[in-house]
Amino acid sequence: MKKGLFLILIPMIVLLIAVSLIIETKPLITKAETEIPPVIINELAWAGSSSDWRDEWIELKNTTGEDINLTGWQITKDTSGDDDSNEVLMLEIIIDLDNPQNTIIPAGEYFLIAHNAHNYEFSNGKLSVLNIEPDYIDSSITLSNSNLLIKLYDGLWNEEGELIDITGNGSSPEDYAGSNSAKTSMERNENYGPGDIPESWHEANEAINLDEGVFDKATPKAPNSFKLLDIPIISSVTPNIAEIDTIFEIEEINGENFVIEGNTQIQIHKNSNIISATEVHVASSTIIDSAQLNLNGAEVGNWDLVVINPDTQEAILPNAINLTEPEEEIIYSNNIIISELYPKPDTSSNDEFIELHNIGSSSVNLKGWKLDDKHPGGSAEYTIADDLIIGPDQYLAFLKPQTHISLNDTGDYARLIQPDNNILDETSNYGSAERGCSYSLIDQQWKWSLRVTQASQNIFESPTDDYDDSETPDASEIELQLDFDNIQTNTVMLLWDINMYDIATNVSIYQSDEEENLGTLIDSALLNEKAYLISNLQPNTNYFFTLAINYQGELVKSNQIEITTLEEILNNIGYTKQIIITEILPNPAAGQDEFIELYNPTEEMVNIAGWRLVDASSRSYTINSLDLPPIIIATLQTGSVIIGPGQYALLEQSVTNLHLNNSGGEELYLLDTDDNIIDSVTYTKSAKRNYVYVLAPNNHWFWSDEMTPGEANDISFAGITGDTTDYLTASGVRYKLGWMSLISLVLSGIIFFLMKRYGYTSHK
Repeated sequence: MKKGLFLILIPMIVLLIAVSLIIETKPLITKAETEIPPVIINELAWAGSSSDWRDEWIELKNTTGEDINLTGWQITKDTSGDDDSNEVLMLEIIIDLDNPQNTIIPAGEYFLIAHNAHNYEFSNGKLSVLNIEPDYIDSSITLSNSNLLIKLYDGLWNEEGELIDITGNGSSPEDYAGSNSAKTSMERNENYGPGDIPESWHEANEAINLDEGVFDKATPKAPNSFKLLDIPIISSVTPNIAEIDTIFEIEEINGENFVIEGNTQIQIHKNSNIISATEVHVASSTIIDSAQLNLNGAEVGNWDLVVINPDTQEAILPNAINLTEPEEEIIYSNNIIISELYPKPDTSSNDEFIELHNIGSSSVNLKGWKLDDKHPGGSAEYTIADDLIIGPDQYLAFLKPQTHISLNDTGDYARLIQPDNNILDETSNYGSAERGCSYSLIDQQWKWSLRVTQASQNIFESPTDDYDDSETPDASEIELQLDFDNIQTNTVMLLWDINMYDIATNVSIYQSDEEENLGTLIDSALLNEKAYLISNLQPNTNYFFTLAINYQGELVKSNQIEITTLEEILNNIGYTKQIIITEILPNPAAGQDEFIELYNPTEEMVNIAGWRLVDASSRSYTINSLDLPPIIIATLQTGSVIIGPGQYALLEQSVTNLHLNNSGGEELYLLDTDDNIIDSVTYTKSAKRNYVYVLAPNNHWFWSDEMTPGEANDISFAGITGDTTDYLTASGVRYKLGWMSLISLVLSGIIFFLMKRYGYTSHK
């Protein structure tokens, strides 16, 4: 008995494994995937017309590229509602010997079978609404308004005839499409589906080949109307305020029933004015994540936002966008400086003042400008509340009772702040203040002077004998060190440091072509800024730079540095795999940005200015020197964008405006300026949220949750090949089980239990 059970179990296991493999490797065929019939029932006027209930017709459509003879074809009906239990013949298409072509349906065309002719007068005196002559007229055409089941055969329905198409399942036709009260026909969808399911049909929303003046909707012997989708709804838009005469970037429109495929239109309306958007991208049925509006010449005020789906249905959000006048750009003068401080008067402390000097050639209104002392801490900030004009070369003093700023005797400094909070000028810390002496800017140097020159030109006068000259450093004690950074083809960044910032405010910059030659004074900079960018240099050229400060009548110089600018790179025509795409993030988590990562695997600098990234929908982004994201791509000269050897470049979606598909697959191409394909990447399945698609060292692409933007890909699966759509984790490939495999495992467990129960497990 045990042997018999064993002989039964072994074939069961083998059969179970074979069945699971067959089922999982060969998908089931559904009705939606069946072959399209050569002739389909394409439209039914089951409700009659507004003229008469008998004004009914059936439209057939030839779905092939050849003419089809319908002679002998039959149409049946079953109005019992019992699913063809009472199927009866409705009509047979019979050839007219006087007109042998009356049963031919041309390739791709329509064949209209009607109850009556197009000019037929009914007993109520009304004419048929048809405005086109039917191909075949038979008064036996009667369609039920309560039970619909129509079948089309290519011969005798109850003998050798083959069932070609079917409409309905015996239920009410209104469960499918069309309306008796509105007199609308029932139309087949453009994308074929079985005729016995409601999802394959829609209600007509156009009138073609019908008499004018009727309210009926149908399209006899014409293409069916487009299936209307759900009406879109707009709930919000971000941002909702913009200035006229600008390019307005809509970041997000939230709502419902947006259509991803097709041409969705975004408009704003104000009275009869309409502005249409470009660069529209529908991310999902609830989010439109980009649209661009040119507001040049637009009217100020509230505008309605309109979303128009591809089927022409629209949503309106009234007064959604507020367009305003552009804010006037105010440019504040840079010619106002702090010229004198009087921290320790020999009279009253109310005589303390801060003095400003206009070194420019134009008058400046100081309304809104601010003064303060030591920051943080110190006195409260003082704002000039009213109009106050300082003329060219004019001095103005602000006394303590006015500003309420107290300058400390033990050391302090002052700041001048523009209305936009830009700190325009700042003195050095003057240290211990001498009574009755002003801290004055004289010959671009801050000095203690016995001459107090409130609201007038500064004059240097040595302090009295009790003033300690030992506090003033000697020129030999000043150490000014010059360095450099960020060398490019036409620019270099000079950097410096000094051991005594309080001995001067400005530093002079000299440039020379020869070593040990001071050269030409090219500019000056504030000493405490510690950096200065020099541009307009020649590529691949040797330069010498020196800094200098005028101090006590002496020129204090820094060390001289030698710099050779980089070579000019002009070529921006690439070759295959010169630059490669190494990582993309199509479906980021909330708060993150999509990105595309490029990599230079060569040993040369590559100019990618003018190269383009193009996706499957032909949206493209041109890489240029004007809109680079904050990444390690160097702009060496105007019009050049360089990726160095072994460098990675991260291009974020907020810059590229490319929206990689989360579902349905995507294709991404990198093209040079001659539109040569340098590299490409394709994925065919849906992108899992917060997973990147990365290029592994074995040149295979994988999905991974290990994200390395702007860096080498951290993939430890170089030996894995095969299905490149597998998702990877830190532990390797995630094993996938089909539903039959799961059933097999359960049944195998049951079989194993039975074998163990009856003693058929292995033993020694």
